Amino acid sequence: MNTIQIIILFGFGVAIGSFINVIFFRYNPENFILSKKILGRSKCQNCKKILSWYELIPILSFIFQLGRCRSCKQKLSLQYPIIEFLCGLIFIGIPLYFKKNIFIFFTNTNFNSLYFYGLILIWIIIFLILILI
Repeated sequence: MNTIQIIILFGFGVAIGSFINVIFFRYNPENFILSKKILGRSKCQNCKKILSWYELIPILSFIFQLGRCRSCKQKLSLQYPIIEFLCGLIFIGIPLYFKKNIFIFFTNTNFNSLYFYGLILIWIIIFLILILI
């Protein structure tokens, strides 16, 4: 895999990590998982200000905002960048470990199926670990 492919895969991974964080922080076992709370816009957990798109860029927003809400300056959880970064590493780590080029989808469909099912399983496990901690 070349550098551009690694960057693209890492970007997809951190986006999935960001989604896992959203689901985790909005998860309520008493409510149905697709309630309005899950599907609504992202807000600061402290001041409840609706976040702009540039405040939601995985990892980068956390760094540029110095780990704080732009409005109320409340510290954000370190879980956000950690989970996003971990998912990005997992997304690129598997094809690098197996020395496969994931962008060649039709040459080895068995590997690609295992890769995507494995990623889904890993992300579910990460989510479950977050809930149980």
